[in-house]
Amino acid sequence: MWTEEKLRALPAEQLRQVYDNACTRDTHDAVDITALIDWIGVPLKKRAMALDSKLGKKMQALIFSDAARAAAINAATHGLPPLGAIDPLLQKSMGEDYGPHNDSLLQAGNIVAMLMAQNAWSKTGRLGAMPEGCHLRVGALFQQASDKK
Repeated sequence: MWTEEKLRALPAEQLRQVYDNACTRDTHDAVDITALIDWIGVPLKKRAMALDSKLGKKMQALIFSDAARAAAINAATHGLPPLGAIDPLLQKSMGEDYGPHNDSLLQAGNIVAMLMAQNAWSKTGRLGAMPEGCHLRVGALFQQASDKK
């Protein structure tokens, strides 16, 4: 069982190997490992999907669309991970290009965090359960920036 402490203790090469291995497995545990590495902000040397790639640009356009923005803010308002509202849209729009085999899940989380920050929301430091059918089982929770204590 991987924990934040165990992952942070790994040298960068080993951490990348754990991440790459998890990306090749289509299991909830593997997806959770990649989400944990993303959530704790452990730096990884390389990425399989860059934000300036064709897929990265497509993902950004979808996440920053009015419909996705409204869905993300609605989810956050109800104490749910905003990515949980956007994940089904990404699955439908990107098909097989969105999943645990590349960094698209990681990048989706990063882009959603940017979207939320631009709309005066910040991460709470907690994770919440994602809706059934999402690639990830947990996602970052957000609060309105003015509500930070």
